[in-house]
Order: sequence, then C-alpha cells, then structure tokens
Amino acid sequence: MARSAGKPRPVSSILFFILSITTGALCQGLVFNYSVPYQAVKLGKKVKLICSFEPPATPQTFTVTWYKFGKEPIEASKISGITTGNDQTFSWLYITNASKYHSGIYYCNSSLKSDLTQQCGTEINVITRTLPKEEPNTMYTMKDMLILIQGVLLILCLTLPGMLFLKNNRTKKTEEIETYHMYEGLEVMQTAMYEDIGNVRPADAKWTVGEQPKE
Repeated sequence: MARSAGKPRPVSSILFFILSITTGALCQGLVFNYSVPYQAVKLGKKVKLICSFEPPATPQTFTVTWYKFGKEPIEASKISGITTGNDQTFSWLYITNASKYHSGIYYCNSSLKSDLTQQCGTEINVITRTLPKEEPNTMYTMKDMLILIQGVLLILCLTLPGMLFLKNNRTKKTEEIETYHMYEGLEVMQTAMYEDIGNVRPADAKWTVGEQPKE
C-alpha cells in the first residue's frame, strides 16, 4: 500500500496539465479552439469566426452556442447582423456588415457547462475611424515631387561639367582664331609698307652735290 501511495503520476496526465495551463485557447468543459484570438476589421466588412471542439468521450447530447462577453452575456444570434451555426466538430459565427456595436469578445459555450462568466474566446475590433482620402493623395504627391526634384538635380550634376568643358574649349578656340587673324593683318600691312619704301628712289641732298648758293 505504501508503494501505491508513493507511485508517481503518469507522464500523459502531467503533459495534459501543462497544456491546459499554457494554451490560452483551451476552455473548461469542452475543449474549444478558436481560429484567431484577435481580429481587426474595417467598418462594413464581413467577419467569420470559427471555434472547433472535440466531442466528449462518452456519447452525450449537447449544443454549442456563441455568446458576446459582457456584464450579462448576450447570445450572439440575437444581435442584429450576426448569424451562427453548428457542425459536428465546429461552430461558426458570421457578421454580414460589421459595425461598432459588433466590437467585443465572442466565445463558445456548450450545454455541458452552465458557467458563462469566465470563458476564453476571440476579440473583434471594428475600426470606425478612417483616414481622409486627401491625406494619402497629398503624401503620394509629395513623394512624386521629391523624386522629380532628385531626378532634375541628378541630370544637372551629370550635364553641367560637360557643358562647362565644351564652353571653355570653344572660348579658347575663338581666342586663338582672333589672335591669328590680328597678326595676319599686321603682316599684310607691313608688307605693303615695305613695298612702298622700296619704290621710293633715294635723292642726294643739294648740299652733297656741291651746289653753290648762287646757282
């Protein structure tokens, strides 16, 4: 008997205990597993939630019902715009047109458990505030303007050095041509002057011939 009193627990029971603590989607009574723990939707969108479960080992007749958490739990099927349904291993909740009144925590409960105060479930957050249409357009316009300015600056940075280089070369060539023509004109003028000087015949001065004053 002492041996039986000190006999360790089976490993399977220990694992089940750990899983029941660490898994947030496991609830008391039937084991419920929700498709998502949290879902944010826009105003007017459709929402679908699913909670799956394993039937009890012993065959029993039971029903699964969706509730909305609150001070007094409300049956989800009684809320406007919500429909619910059951299958053999899962139950679903469907919202056709989400509104701010649909925000809240929804959970499944079976007829095998009557306590509705503490249940895990999934939260729906209906986002009612939307950004104005002008803000995204303004943001995209500013981005386009910045990209355009960057492109123009890049083109200027690439083309300006080449344009300055070509301009400097043209200026140097123009100066060389003007200087050449200036010296060429001087040479022509000097040649004409030398030719005129060669045509002039030298004449002796009167006083070199011995001309007398009375002659």
